[in-house]
Amino acid sequence: MAILRQICYLHNISSSVERSGLWGSIWKIQCPNRIKHSLWRFANNSLALKCNLKRRGMELDSSCFISQRYDEDGAHLFFKCKWARKLWRELGWESVREQISTLTDVKQCVELLLALPNEKRSLLAMLLNNLWWERNRVRGGESRSPQELAWLTWRQSEEFKELTKLHPGTRGNQ
Repeated sequence: MAILRQICYLHNISSSVERSGLWGSIWKIQCPNRIKHSLWRFANNSLALKCNLKRRGMELDSSCFISQRYDEDGAHLFFKCKWARKLWRELGWESVREQISTLTDVKQCVELLLALPNEKRSLLAMLLNNLWWERNRVRGGESRSPQELAWLTWRQSEEFKELTKLHPGTRGNQ
């Protein structure tokens, strides 16, 4: 019965995103497919954030892996965590982070991201993806500084731009 409930839950989320056109817009972002998938999961609040796991019945400490403070939900991890704020600042995106952090739901956040110019949209998608993976690295006992992750994010964006110049039809088949 629990599996059936989960399938119905995932179907409803998937249907709502497809109806809203977000999925098609996410898929058009010029970045690797794995990043688009992470962004889709972000847009649907289906990342395994501690608050999401707790809401689904798991008993666990919901404090942020990175800062060890506050509940780990999407707003905190991606926009409000002290570590994440440093990362956004390193990339020169503090004003965008501030604007996003005032929004009340994830759909508004993704719509704002999709309204950005192509190059910025790709970089922001990579930033969100890298924040998620850095959170998982910290969970595993490893970590990098915000400066290192900012450089990595910028470098990934530049490498992908170069790849798309070499292969113009490429939008993210990685």
